[in-house]
Amino acid sequence: MRRHLMLLPIALAGCSPQGPTREPADPATNATEAEAAAIANIEDRARIDVLQNRVVALEREVGELKANPQALDLDLLTQRIERLEAGAISAATVPATKSPRATPVDSDAAQRAVDAAIAERRAKRAPRD
Repeated sequence: MRRHLMLLPIALAGCSPQGPTREPADPATNATEAEAAAIANIEDRARIDVLQNRVVALEREVGELKANPQALDLDLLTQRIERLEAGAISAATVPATKSPRATPVDSDAAQRAVDAAIAERRAKRAPRD
């Protein structure tokens, strides 16, 4: 155990804090890498600015909705109506399918069946003595 502890400072002394250094092979390559890094930094800053603007806009909207909760209800209803209207429009543009035809029914027989069903229910509900 003590031998391992003695080797630790020797091993750490051999490590450089900066890590391995790379010798530049070509000055043009270094310039290209520097330009690529600069472009990446500019793109990152642009993305960050866009995201910060979006956060500010969302915070403003949340503040407005907290101040006036009825506006939220109105917005939600408006969105729902727009979706329903869009659905109605898309349904109207779909060609209508042929609806199935009802089979002809003897209206007297149908009426007698309904009357019999009503009479049967009344009989079941009637108080028993």
